[in-house]
Amino acid sequence: MIVSTYSIAACDLAAAQWGVAVQSKFLAVGSVVPWAEPAVGAVATQAYANPRFGPDGLALLREGLDADEVVQQLVAADEGRNERQVGVVDARGKAAAHTGSDCIDWAGHRTGDCYAAQGNLLVGGETVDALATTFEATAGQSLAVRLLECLTAAQRAGGDRRGQQSASLLIVERDGGYAGRSDIALDLRVDDHPQPIEELRREPRGARRLERRDRSCRPRGITRNVVRVLHLDEIEGIPVFGTLVWKPVRKTLGVTAFGINAYTAANAGDEVVEEHTEQQLGHEEIYAVVSGHATFTVDGEKIDAPAGTLVYLDDVTQKRQAVANEPGTTVLAIGGVPGKHEVSAWEYFFPALAPTRDGDYETARRLLEEGLVEKDAPVLHYQLACVEALSGNHDRALDELTLAAGGSENLRRHAQTDADLASIRDDPRFPTG
Repeated sequence: MIVSTYSIAACDLAAAQWGVAVQSKFLAVGSVVPWAEPAVGAVATQAYANPRFGPDGLALLREGLDADEVVQQLVAADEGRNERQVGVVDARGKAAAHTGSDCIDWAGHRTGDCYAAQGNLLVGGETVDALATTFEATAGQSLAVRLLECLTAAQRAGGDRRGQQSASLLIVERDGGYAGRSDIALDLRVDDHPQPIEELRREPRGARRLERRDRSCRPRGITRNVVRVLHLDEIEGIPVFGTLVWKPVRKTLGVTAFGINAYTAANAGDEVVEEHTEQQLGHEEIYAVVSGHATFTVDGEKIDAPAGTLVYLDDVTQKRQAVANEPGTTVLAIGGVPGKHEVSAWEYFFPALAPTRDGDYETARRLLEEGLVEKDAPVLHYQLACVEALSGNHDRALDELTLAAGGSENLRRHAQTDADLASIRDDPRFPTG
């Protein structure tokens, strides 16, 4: 079984996640290469692959051996060691790898803190270098996003010299899978496709819908049956429109039953609630003026709202807006669909607005991609298309815009005049109105 490929075994110790990402000109590579167990480690076995390296390697890690010791024992016990390639990351993030002398060129590996990157039958060593440097450069992002970026960068650097066929992404986390009763957080495979990585990039966004419902979108370390007390000042504010600052209360506390976030206007006369209706989302809302003094306008009617005022709106067609009468006025917005709650996409693209405006496209891209891992929404694809168009990544901009336009006719129409998309509008792949 010759699995000529490139892969990366890695972990995120802060998130207690281990995983493997792999691509190959080989049918269903995800059935052979990736192995992982939470709080134990991850193994990638390839080249003239010995599939037993996976379970045997995890068994050795479970006994307390570190990555170096595991690789040494696996290789020493295998008569076909010269044709094998394996990468291992242990429970503490230590990594080790082996590339046999008979592996087909180009073949080699790189290791670093929390990752082992390896490949064989590659165009060149740049592919493995891309895996390693991309993993190091994306620190702070989720493990799933980092590994997907690694595969993308490796393919751009040359990849498997025979081409592409299949790809896989495996992420494990204790109780991180469906309903909190599985350790498989993600097990995504594209078994036979001419562009498997691009197909794989779409999968994690939808896969999060399969996560345990009672923990969806909850920050790391937040569990039920606890009491959390914090002041609004402890939540980092994110500039969104003008001088308006948004504080992600729901995400910070891990609330899953309803949406709740805070807005602060820097100056008197600034909007503290943007003018809108809830017809698209179907939310009923309560606004609580926490500090300062605001004036609400609901369907043209003015409402004086000093600190302590509650404004409840159950009619989704009502046009609502609020303006600060004093600097520093803060309004808490609470809302959700009656009878159920689904996290709104704007919670993910709001944080990306300021870096996009400031030309920090790397940060904007990271925030939107992390959002797409949690929620596959057309507006997030659209915002990412704008970021990619502005940063000169036209092919990906068109891919993201196609996904956005396919899910929303409103976004398709808006794209026809959006200045952020001017650089790609003449491309024949641009979705027309």
